[in-house]
Amino acid sequence: MGFAQPEDRPSLRLGLKHRRFPLLLAVQYTVWDDTGVLTRTVAIVNQGGQPLRIDEGPLSLPAGETFTAPAVAFTATAGDLDDGATIEFIPEVCNHWMVGDHQDPDRSRKWHVDPSADPGWWDFMFRVAMSGQFGISSRVFEWRPELRQRARENVALYKRIRQVIAGADVYHLTPPPAAGANPTGWMGLQYVSGDGRQSVLLAYRLLESEAEHSFRLRGLKADARYNLRVDGQSRGTVSGKEPAAQGFAVSLPEPWRAQVIELHAAE
Repeated sequence: MGFAQPEDRPSLRLGLKHRRFPLLLAVQYTVWDDTGVLTRTVAIVNQGGQPLRIDEGPLSLPAGETFTAPAVAFTATAGDLDDGATIEFIPEVCNHWMVGDHQDPDRSRKWHVDPSADPGWWDFMFRVAMSGQFGISSRVFEWRPELRQRARENVALYKRIRQVIAGADVYHLTPPPAAGANPTGWMGLQYVSGDGRQSVLLAYRLLESEAEHSFRLRGLKADARYNLRVDGQSRGTVSGKEPAAQGFAVSLPEPWRAQVIELHAAE
């Protein structure tokens, strides 16, 4: 069950500020109530494009009676960081997609990735979508071998960290970036397992930012030592006390770059 906004008829597109949007939701939930579909197992997918995907209704449905797939909109262009979504929703229901970096007005290049871009930009697009459920929705059959290899590496990296992200406590280590296409500074999201023995830091360098930023990590066990991995590569160990007291420094050579840091308590 789903709904979508018509792409070829701008006058019918629905947004959060459009008066038709609340009416649409009211009709949707009335239909569900009147037909009794929620007494059976159904899949609910808000496949409506960016503003129509943000809807808390499916999250209120009785557990066990339905399978809900609420999605938080994401397209991997410069401004779509979805920091706000990670505040309101737990990682398990944040559904982010690496789509592409072309948004031409005539839509002729939608879902494309620039094959001549720096690989660091490719990494950023993949990694900015890792703060929850991660997917790729792009013209992958057109990708160059180098880009496909980068995709494989980032998918493998996500598979490493998703076990920590799911069910983790989430800490926003930086103020929310300014809305729009040109966010500035750094953005840091930290995920910590309930027992404090595993953590993931997703660090993003944006515009008008210094090359290095120090993040004060949260939730780690002060008396433990952690095996450290940066972008999947082993980097020795660090105590749980140091990153909280002194900060954990992340260096990235230029804006629109991302780094994934993993900490796992040593046995």
